[in-house]
Amino acid sequence: MQLVKVKVDSIFVYFSSDERICIKQKKKREEDIEHTKLIKLPSDAEGIIILVERIKSPHLSIEQLSVKLNKKGHRIKAEVIANFFEHYGLEKKTQDSPS
Repeated sequence: MQLVKVKVDSIFVYFSSDERICIKQKKKREEDIEHTKLIKLPSDAEGIIILVERIKSPHLSIEQLSVKLNKKGHRIKAEVIANFFEHYGLEKKTQDSPS
């Protein structure tokens, strides 16, 4: 399968070279963007910051993670962090949860 590089706004996005698949991918991307506008999500850079801090401190609750990030100068509300984890299916597992 080959990819086609398309400039969208200020970034490049890769789509399938198969026209039918490409149309579906573009539609899905547009739907995701619209959905993202409806809920509060962090920017890509903030998402990376959240993930790095979560890896460093996996024991922290979402509220505690927000407080820690705020102390480091990253103004990211707990609601935004919760939305981020839910949106990407990154729910925290407990020891009782199956892997």
